[in-house]
Amino acid sequence: KPSYEVGEDIGPWRIFHLDAAELIAGRDNQHLDFRVSLMKQPGRVVLTTICTVNNRYGAPYLRMVKPFHRAGVRTILNRAVSAGRI
Repeated sequence: KPSYEVGEDIGPWRIFHLDAAELIAGRDNQHLDFRVSLMKQPGRVVLTTICTVNNRYGAPYLRMVKPFHRAGVRTILNRAVSAGRI
């Protein structure tokens, strides 16, 4: 899609903030809330993830997903670079 707006979904995630320098997207559910910030800075891109555990099931889920997070983030960033989006 050529452009997005706050409130739309980008893949499985809702866009919470979007401007020329930063995209914040994420998802909330009963177990876990998370946000991913993708910020453009001169000569680099900074990606930050913040997770909030909401109940006793959130922490085990986060531990299960965490090892795959880095590989998934790399794939998403490589695709974005290849497509010229960042």
